[in-house]
Amino acid sequence: MNCTTARRVWNPCTGLTGQSLIDQFIAGVTKHMPGMLNKLDQLVQNFVDKASNPYHEELKRNAGEVGFEYMTEHSPTDNDKIAKWIHDVLGDAAGNLILRRHYTEKHGQPIFLRPLCCSNCMISGMPDENLDFDMLMKIQIEAVKIG
Repeated sequence: MNCTTARRVWNPCTGLTGQSLIDQFIAGVTKHMPGMLNKLDQLVQNFVDKASNPYHEELKRNAGEVGFEYMTEHSPTDNDKIAKWIHDVLGDAAGNLILRRHYTEKHGQPIFLRPLCCSNCMISGMPDENLDFDMLMKIQIEAVKIG
């Protein structure tokens, strides 16, 4: 995320630890990136519910078996502000870690969030250290092809 947005999101978090830090970060994201957390909530819920969408079905069909369950969603335009914010927050190591913890606690199962492709998000129960290069490349290449 750009520096101005990061300062707005993170500044209320100064000196906090534990759950209060998570709550303040979530509040900062909600305030300064309106609608982004609602969209991410929906995407995570879709993963938990094993829901699908046409983009994800095509990607899975083209990528073939990758050895783990995942969910993808793609924004139809490069000008989607919420998709950009999702990429920004998931690309921020600390922000991503907070959201992983938040969603894992909320849903009672491991939730891992990753930016993917251009305006795409991938959600899975697979930790980064267990992702195989070939598995991830299958998904990435197909995401770029059909995006």
